[in-house]
Amino acid sequence: MDVPGVSSMDNIEVDVSDAALSLRAEGFEPLFLAWPRPVDAARATAKFRKLKQRLVVRCPGLVR
Repeated sequence: MDVPGVSSMDNIEVDVSDAALSLRAEGFEPLFLAWPRPVDAARATAKFRKLKQRLVVRCPGLVR
């Protein structure tokens, strides 16, 4: 997701659970997204691309 005006990951709060993602960043309304299927939150990663001002969150699905 694009986060224009955000300069580093220090300004972003990301919380990933098995059921949802929540995101808070200065200057933006809080975002809450429920996953359509459970994910493996322990293996989730978040990477901030400073040049593009973009946050990339990857959450693998649970293997049943």
